[in-house]
Amino acid sequence: MITRLVLSADSHRLAAALGSNIPAPAQRAKTQKRAKTKEKERGDTVSFNGAVVGSTPPAVSVRRNDGAVVVEVPPQVAVRLRDDADQVVIPQLGESEKLVWALSGDGDRRFATAPEVRSAAADQAPLEVQVAKLVSESRPDRTARVSVEGAGLVVQLGREEAEVLLDDAARKVLAQLKTAGVRGRVRVEFELDGGEGKTVRDSRPGAVRKIARGEPVGASSERRDRRRRSRSRGRKRAEGGGEQPAAAVEAQPEAS
Repeated sequence: MITRLVLSADSHRLAAALGSNIPAPAQRAKTQKRAKTKEKERGDTVSFNGAVVGSTPPAVSVRRNDGAVVVEVPPQVAVRLRDDADQVVIPQLGESEKLVWALSGDGDRRFATAPEVRSAAADQAPLEVQVAKLVSESRPDRTARVSVEGAGLVVQLGREEAEVLLDDAARKVLAQLKTAGVRGRVRVEFELDGGEGKTVRDSRPGAVRKIARGEPVGASSERRDRRRRSRSRGRKRAEGGGEQPAAAVEAQPEAS
């Protein structure tokens, strides 16, 4: 005979069946958040994005000394600084402190502006190209100095070199300076003596060749007159509703 025991008669078994003996989940202790590492104060490093011609070099650390911020850069970077590099770097400092430039490995020399430190860097790490690779005819092998002015490059040429300048000379200049960090789209101008002691610059190889030969740059008067007459005819046709002028057409005999 099987004896059945009612759960209500055994309080312990009833409690176990109802789950009352299951301990409540322990409240998780809030883990204390790890203290964030103190972020570097603004101005500990400066970026040269938009401050140099060509590819952007890595950011460099700065030193603060007596209210001045010293930005020390390698000569290979300083020689590519644009004229407006000061305006690009100063907003990154975070405070209205004086910006001072310095060259790596150049002792205690300091420079007040980007063009000044760039000029000093050109003596240590100049940008140079082989002129023989820029001309279409044989010329004495010479290395030409390339300078950064504004946001572009200026190549100094002699008149004989400029007379035979290649059409793709600008591309060849950038190809030679690729190892120096000059990459991307960079404006290249060629500088030469334009006569009467005047220095002339132009980015168009064709115009440079004409200047070197003493020829006028631009369209001739006859060509300008032809263009003027052509535009005048176009306007007259447009005003006439697009009608073409009557042309004498010879009648073709009908085939018999």
